Amino acid sequence: MEAPQADRLTWQETPPGVFSRSVDATENLYYSAAEMTEPLGRQWAMLCFAMRIEYPGSDLVEATRQAWKWIRYHNPMLASTTKHRRRYYQVANELEVESWLQETFIVHDGPENGDQDAKKLQPTLRSIKRATLHLIPRTQEILLQVTHDLIDGISMQYLFDQLLSLLAAPPVKVLFGDEVKNLAPALETAAHIPPTEPVHLSQTQAMYGQWVASMPTTGIAITLAGSMPGNTLWQRMQLSENDTAKVIAAAKQRGLTPTHVVQAASILAAKKHGGHSEQTNHVSFGLISLRYLCDTPYRETAAAYIACMPMVLQPASFIDTAHQLKDYYVGTKANMKTQLPVLEPAAVTFLQLLSTPPPEPTNMMSVSSLGLFEPRLNSVHGAVRMTDFWMTFEMPTSGLSTFMWTRAGVLTWQVCYNEAYHQEESIARYLEMTEEILFESLGLKAE
Repeated sequence: MEAPQADRLTWQETPPGVFSRSVDATENLYYSAAEMTEPLGRQWAMLCFAMRIEYPGSDLVEATRQAWKWIRYHNPMLASTTKHRRRYYQVANELEVESWLQETFIVHDGPENGDQDAKKLQPTLRSIKRATLHLIPRTQEILLQVTHDLIDGISMQYLFDQLLSLLAAPPVKVLFGDEVKNLAPALETAAHIPPTEPVHLSQTQAMYGQWVASMPTTGIAITLAGSMPGNTLWQRMQLSENDTAKVIAAAKQRGLTPTHVVQAASILAAKKHGGHSEQTNHVSFGLISLRYLCDTPYRETAAAYIACMPMVLQPASFIDTAHQLKDYYVGTKANMKTQLPVLEPAAVTFLQLLSTPPPEPTNMMSVSSLGLFEPRLNSVHGAVRMTDFWMTFEMPTSGLSTFMWTRAGVLTWQVCYNEAYHQEESIARYLEMTEEILFESLGLKAE
């Protein structure tokens, strides 16, 4: 007989020194989707978070190595492995920690690295078993490579803030042994999600039935006919501080946020770029952070505490599209407590859709907002400063994965795409169109 869900999702010590639990519904979605594309050497939704820093010390390698050990102490699930949809964490000892460091702390400083930087390194990275930290001392860049079942964008901000703090003020030596107290609980446990009832299965079927029936979706033109996925690359639109302030003020005057107006501009730009008719819907999904529903001790924990919720919009005018986005986000969050039991069947359904190839290449575009970095991630910690940040979401398909955030007063809209399906010039033009629509629609002039 299968153990009750509460027991399966609880960390248990079997055998001595090894703690394990089953993956939850959200973790299983990302883990299983990554497993499907792993034969290609690429894990769908693998995340790379990179930052360039200014570090005044004499030994960045050793300082980062020690900081990585402390990151593991506070977020031990990053050092776990997953097999047959169950997580395993080995309690650290001196020998195990050294083996873990050899596997997960990689310094790129040999002559073979030449003029390599983090942006050149990222496309070369392949599948991993555990979260891995890459350091390029020459450029003072740090890149965290991690699968999405272990982390989300909000917890990344907390983790990078902690990393910068550790570099600025190194603590005493790490003493492992009791770090299991910091193992991240499953989302169902942290947010007290009630069990799924038959009515929730019906709700899920109706929700995804409407979602599928609303296709095809708006999306940018697919300009290359690759037969196999290539590398995931990225480009971005980055506003000046003055332009960021103008966009924020103009959005606020209209009762909107930067997320609403930038995403509206990106959707309308995709509609134009892809040559879609006026009647074409925008069919996608939103990633909704559930940390506000979690118990306080877990709100900064490195884990995937998010919900993937279907989105269907009817793009019309800029303002109308922006308000549709506002209604989607505000309404989804307002109803989330009552929707919590739907999350498990929704994740299962979405995984089934991912595993069924569409009849033709998809140009679906996901939109995700990391919001305002500060105070979750502050750029300055003592004498250590973060001067740049970017991220990627592994895209082994012809769709796009897009992200936006504001850091140090600068708004960034970033697009991740696969080189087998999209030309660099096409993505650059799409970003230009997004910026043009954004400023024109808000009655602004870019610097």
